[in-house]
Amino acid sequence: MFTMDVKVPGRPYPGAVPTSPDPGGRPYRGQSPEQRRSARRRRFLDAGLELFGTLGYTATAIDMLCGTAKVTARYFYENFESREDLLLALYDEEAAAVIEAVAGAITAADPEDVDARITAGMGAFFHRMLDDPRRARIVCVECIGVSPVMERRRRVVLHEFAAIVVSEIVRIAEDVELPRETLGILALSLVGGVNEHVVEYISGQSRPPIEVLISEVAASFRAAGDAAVRRWLRDGTATEVETAEV
Repeated sequence: MFTMDVKVPGRPYPGAVPTSPDPGGRPYRGQSPEQRRSARRRRFLDAGLELFGTLGYTATAIDMLCGTAKVTARYFYENFESREDLLLALYDEEAAAVIEAVAGAITAADPEDVDARITAGMGAFFHRMLDDPRRARIVCVECIGVSPVMERRRRVVLHEFAAIVVSEIVRIAEDVELPRETLGILALSLVGGVNEHVVEYISGQSRPPIEVLISEVAASFRAAGDAAVRRWLRDGTATEVETAEV
């Protein structure tokens, strides 16, 4: 069920740091207004990572975020319209970071070694998520069921991961014309499976060594890609591309 986040002006609360009069557009303590605002926003994002990533989104109130950030509620609403707005910003930041890490690891691997590329991508993903389980909780758990806006953003990110998988399967079968719609189904299935491994790990249900998880999931990705290409060739869904002789 989607939850509703109501914007309510905050009042002083235990733990809040008294705010000095706003100097407006003048430098204050060596910082410009833009720098101060950026620093406050960062403190709220860090507070969100800590509280959403440990207590959970629904258990975290705005006054708790302000107390952890040590910034008054006035400045919360300077940066975010609501608690959900903060979660969305944090989700975007964490999702972008893990996508960048995965893409960078794949690019840095040997372009001719598909297994190395897949393993590098998996390594970047699982380490980014599980070395700090708060990140995993933001990306894979707390974003679910919040609102239609959050769900649309989550779907976009899942398809961005799926696009990376598609590109690697195409690399496996470089001489084969693959069925793009069917390929997308396979890629999204694989991405969903990886997400479930993350949820399983952070829930404590199963915690194998991360390197074992990386190795097994990478091998499963390669096997699934190879098997799908062979099946598509067999049933005529995919066709081999004839290359011109030089």
